[in-house]
Amino acid sequence: MIKKLGLLALATSITFASSDADVINFLKNQIPPQIVNSLQIKVINRDSIKDSNMEAITLEIKSPKRTDKVVFFSDGKFIMKDIVDLKTGESYAKTLQEKELKIALKDEKKENFVYLGDSKKPLITIFSDPECPYCRKEVGKLTKMLEVNYVRMIFTPVHKRPSLEKSHLIYKITQTQKTDAQKIATIQKYFDENVKIDQNVTDAEVQVITDLRKKYFSLGLKGVPFIVREKSEVKIVEAKKTK
Repeated sequence: MIKKLGLLALATSITFASSDADVINFLKNQIPPQIVNSLQIKVINRDSIKDSNMEAITLEIKSPKRTDKVVFFSDGKFIMKDIVDLKTGESYAKTLQEKELKIALKDEKKENFVYLGDSKKPLITIFSDPECPYCRKEVGKLTKMLEVNYVRMIFTPVHKRPSLEKSHLIYKITQTQKTDAQKIATIQKYFDENVKIDQNVTDAEVQVITDLRKKYFSLGLKGVPFIVREKSEVKIVEAKKTK
């Protein structure tokens, strides 16, 4: 929904007083009238940015079919879709996205991960899709990643049914495999763009992956591949939650 509404194209030169009502009205003005009336929009978080006069403002947008979150940044005068730390190169938008996802990942079922490597190393979680060309590049780096990280993969495909079926098969097969080499071989097999699905996958099994995808995209996941790291360099201090 967010991409369709063009919410990521927020201008950096808009000026306004950053009360909740003004933020919501500003956002509504960016959405076509035929769509905005079907939406419920509210500010759910205002997070202060350490050592700055900026804050991150999170809005929840509900349509009849789904719920999304959108974050932008303001100093009370200007609004922008991201700010970047010049010293570290870290994106504050990405850090906030990681923050939301980390909360959900804590309660995620173990069967929805493929675990790789040494659990004593720093953890990274990779959201991925077997039919995503950029995800294929990340999968090609898995062996190298394991030298310094403990990796868990979770499949939230953005493509159609074949990607959902491949995700299910990766979960199914790797659950019985004992070594990283075996698991990586299975992942790489189903990430190969020329692979053919060699087992029957039921509608119910596809629905499990569909539900997993919907869950994380509703929490702010914007696309794949996306990596959530155990620790983040950018410091965002939660100021308050709005009611």
